[in-house]
Amino acid sequence: MQAMILPVRLLGMGVSGLNDMGQAQGMLFGGKDREKHSQVDAVADRLKEKFGDKALRRGSNLERDEKPKPS
Repeated sequence: MQAMILPVRLLGMGVSGLNDMGQAQGMLFGGKDREKHSQVDAVADRLKEKFGDKALRRGSNLERDEKPKPS
């Protein structure tokens, strides 16, 4: 017996204004930490633009990546 495939429709909804406490989510990094992270991100972007997407990677990904081939 062959399985019958039924179409699926994704539905979404949003809500707002459930309370009027005036609370908002705070920043994860604020002040000096936020500025440092922004600078690191900007340098990483420039390196990737100049040398390609594989020029800069996280150390945790090194074991999973292919070993570099000798030139």
